[in-house]
Amino acid sequence: MIVVVADARTRAVVPEAEVTIRALDVRLRTDWMGRATFSNVKGGIYEVSVRRLGYAAAKRTLRAGTTDSVEMLFLLEPAAHPLPRVSVVDSGPGSLLSEFEHRRKTMFGRFITEKELRAAQGSRLSEIAMTKIPGIRLTNYPGGRVLVFSTRGTNTVSNTRRSSGLCQVVVFTDGMREPEGEASSIPFELLGGVEYYPPGYAPVQYRGSGQYSSRGEPVGGSPACGVMLLWSAR
Repeated sequence: MIVVVADARTRAVVPEAEVTIRALDVRLRTDWMGRATFSNVKGGIYEVSVRRLGYAAAKRTLRAGTTDSVEMLFLLEPAAHPLPRVSVVDSGPGSLLSEFEHRRKTMFGRFITEKELRAAQGSRLSEIAMTKIPGIRLTNYPGGRVLVFSTRGTNTVSNTRRSSGLCQVVVFTDGMREPEGEASSIPFELLGGVEYYPPGYAPVQYRGSGQYSSRGEPVGGSPACGVMLLWSAR
C-alpha cells in the first residue's frame, strides 16, 4: 500500500509527514516524493491518519483487499499551530550576584549585601567596608582611587604600598582582577555586593599567586594579604 501526501492548495508533495495505521501498529514518514510505502498489509478495514507540522491532520478509512495494490492520496490543508504561551519571570539576581549569594550561604567570609549597601547610600565604600569587615583599611587617594589594605596579612609580604604593618589586598571587580588593586571601578551607588576573604580562605578561582614587579614585589596586592570581590548591581 502506498500513501501519497500533498499540499491541498499547491499540490506540492509533502515530505516528512507522519502516516500511521494504528491497527497495524505501524508509523512511517513520507520520503522526498511525499510517499510512504506499507508492505504486507492484509485484507481488511483500516484507519489511516496523516499529520505534519503546519497542516491540519487528516484521517481516512482504507478497505484493503488481499491482492490489490492500493494507493491513497491525502491532500493536507495548511493550518497554523499556535505555540504554548511562554511566561518570562524574573528569577532574581543575575548570574554574577547568584555566585555571590551562593557563597554567602556556603562559604566562610565577610559579605555586604545590596540591601546593606542601599541602606548606606550617601556613604563611601571605605566607610561601610571598614564598619562591616574587621581587619581591613580602605584608603582614599586623589582622583577617587581607593586601595584596600589588611592589618592581618603576613609580615613576610613585601609591598611597595605597605606601611605601618599593612599589606595590600587583591581586588576583583565582577570577576576580573584589578591590575592596581583599586576598589573604585564601580560607583558606590551601582555596587550590588562585596565579599572579603582573609588570607587562605578565598574561593579557589581567586587564589592566584598575583603579579610581581621586576624586583619581585607584588603589584596590585597579594592574596597573602586577603581578597576582596566587588560585584555590580543587577
